[in-house]
Amino acid sequence: MSIKPQIGLEIHAQLLTNTKAFCGCSSESFETPPNTHICEVCTGQPGALPTLNGVIVAFAVKAALALNCQINERSVFDRKNYFYPDLSKGFQITQYFHPIAENGSLLIHTDGRKKRVRIRRVHIEEDAGKLIHHSTTLPGGTYVDYNRCGIALLEVVTEPDLDTSQEAHAFMETLRNTFRTLGICSGDMEKGALRCDANISVRDTERGTSTARIEIKNVNSFKFVQKALEYEFERLKTALISGEKTVSETRGWDQVSRSTVSLRNKEDDNDYRYFPEPDLPDIVLERTWIERIRSELPELPVDKQDRLMEQYGLTFSESKTYLDEPELETFFVEAVEQGLPVKSVNNWLLGEIQKMLKERGVTIDQTALTVSRLAEIIEWVSTGKTTNHIVKTLMPDLLDKGVALSQILSERGISQINDRAYVTEISSRVVRRNPEQAEAYLFGKTGLLKYFIGLVMKETKGQCDPYLVQEILKELLEGKNDDG
Repeated sequence: MSIKPQIGLEIHAQLLTNTKAFCGCSSESFETPPNTHICEVCTGQPGALPTLNGVIVAFAVKAALALNCQINERSVFDRKNYFYPDLSKGFQITQYFHPIAENGSLLIHTDGRKKRVRIRRVHIEEDAGKLIHHSTTLPGGTYVDYNRCGIALLEVVTEPDLDTSQEAHAFMETLRNTFRTLGICSGDMEKGALRCDANISVRDTERGTSTARIEIKNVNSFKFVQKALEYEFERLKTALISGEKTVSETRGWDQVSRSTVSLRNKEDDNDYRYFPEPDLPDIVLERTWIERIRSELPELPVDKQDRLMEQYGLTFSESKTYLDEPELETFFVEAVEQGLPVKSVNNWLLGEIQKMLKERGVTIDQTALTVSRLAEIIEWVSTGKTTNHIVKTLMPDLLDKGVALSQILSERGISQINDRAYVTEISSRVVRRNPEQAEAYLFGKTGLLKYFIGLVMKETKGQCDPYLVQEILKELLEGKNDDG
């Protein structure tokens, strides 16, 4: 039995505009006091009329061009009618019949191969408010914060071209990196700037049967989208094999139970009673303006990844890390362009430095580390003036203080031990303490040399020249063999 999923995504991106889509209220909603950025327009007061924020049109065109879409020179706003507390006027302004762009595609990298995912449509709409349940400051009941209501969104709808949860993950990452590169969306899922609805059905290609389509709503992390799709695929596959009937429904991801849960039956488009928005004019675009925006587009992530791999010999994984962390990529390129060796720069940036940046929740441009300081680190380690271990212990100061490595070593009285007699004495003691491992080395388990090196470095608090330690240990161990 050949059972495969069909996956499509609907991704909502909050646009980085200073004001909302159809009024002059601030678009800042994350961690702001409730209902402080609202007016009669975004709260739907009678008689209030919307006015289109022109910046969102430019942002939408940028996105559509980057996604290889056909841009419609005339697009129209519509009303999506539904009743829910987070949308006080009883409808959402969106684009249904005539979106700003359609028929596009995005190239993704997954499992070392490329795949082009078709994009059905790109359209502009407004965000809804936010329901606050059982707040500690406002106990009992549910409250509505309308700060988010009316913020400009761009929705990207794919065709069901994704075959695995990994491909869905890759698409979302690529789209986020693209929007960040364009400067139109922060991509911060934890702040709600990028949200995903995933649609999945499962089909038996041999029998020609399939399940109903399931929508997984408002998942706010790449990892959770992937887990939700994996869970739902197994649930639907079991139903398909057993002959159990499935119905179209909307489900949510419950991280506690690590499962999807039913929320409601899936609405049909007819349920929303779409009709043209009477209070907003059509968007009419000039072809020359569209082409000017096209000419100003920056290098896009997929093209940049290919260039990084070709120009600097990076692996797929390394280039992907730099795409995901643009500040680190900028630092890398500057370092290599100044003549630092690619391998050494990579080892430090993608090793200890990246580890500490993640622990601190900062980017490299928010630290005091400069390319010249990294150059000194690489030079001192490569010439044996200090060790990797010592530099790693000093990394907090190197990131915080912006002083030279040589200065920190001098202030702390740290120097590398290169006294051969002393290193020989320590190494001999380590070998004597570990006779079984020494004997195993004699019988061909040469990988144990690293074990002995680690013990000597630990004994000397990382201050010995590791190359000298290796040389002396090999002499001791092989000399022991000769004595045998």
